[in-house]
Amino acid sequence: MAKQLLKDISVRNAKPADKDIRLNDGSGLYLLVKINGAKWWRFDYSINGRRKNHFSRRLSSNQLGRCQA
Repeated sequence: MAKQLLKDISVRNAKPADKDIRLNDGSGLYLLVKINGAKWWRFDYSINGRRKNHFSRRLSSNQLGRCQA
């Protein structure tokens, strides 16, 4: 588990930039802020040495607790 979890205010205040931004939450979970302002929760993991990525539909910041659980 991460020592420093993302706070709701950090998720809400995340603004798009010239390139995609990753806000890490620990243990493979991160928020991807796209150039167009869309925010996607993603989860990186590996099975048998192969890296995988699970992404969910766009989630609102009030669902941060559910993603971290």
